[in-house]
Amino acid sequence: MLRWMPRWQPIKRLALIKPRPFIRMTSNETKPNQPQQKIRNTWLRRRFSLSVPVLHEPPFPIYLRLAIYALVLMNSVHVFFTYVYEFDSTQGISMLPTLASFGDWVFISKYYRRGRGVKAGDVVSFKHPVRIGENAIKRVLAMEGDFVLMNTPGKSEAMIQVPQGHCWVVGDNMLHSRDSRMFGPLPLALISGKVMAKVDRPGTLPGFSWIEHGFQPAYIEDDDVD
Repeated sequence: MLRWMPRWQPIKRLALIKPRPFIRMTSNETKPNQPQQKIRNTWLRRRFSLSVPVLHEPPFPIYLRLAIYALVLMNSVHVFFTYVYEFDSTQGISMLPTLASFGDWVFISKYYRRGRGVKAGDVVSFKHPVRIGENAIKRVLAMEGDFVLMNTPGKSEAMIQVPQGHCWVVGDNMLHSRDSRMFGPLPLALISGKVMAKVDRPGTLPGFSWIEHGFQPAYIEDDDVD
């Protein structure tokens, strides 16, 4: 505990007084006038005494304590936004129509830092591998060991296997997105979190809209079967 925190010191106020012994009276006897006796047992005094807490004056002035409290609050906020959750705004058209080109606020879970628990189809936030100091939001298309097209579908049939410790990310608006098709597989260590929801403002009160998984299981319609 910090030295300037208040300490408690009990003050003995009252002590339990030993009751008078019971004496059976007869009709011819009178009640003896005996003085009250005090308890001499120190253990009983400590056990049954009433204590009142007393605060000691802190050794540091008020402005120094306020500065320390502000520093602790700032560190707590930093830890929360670094290792728990984060709110961030979006800018750009690469994730249309999932995220707006400007003004959307997203809710990012830091539990998925460094790719922990990330799966194909998740929308992740990561440190840009080319533009130092910038963050980007893309959708994970493939994980390590998966095969994926190196270019936009229809342009080339060349495929690549995602190396270990990496993932392949693309934007939902593939025609206007700079993603793994340009800078290659993304290291999982650059992932800073998973986008869980975005803030919707259709009316006066904002609400959350959860980001859905981008992939659906493949199926074959009856018309496609020969």
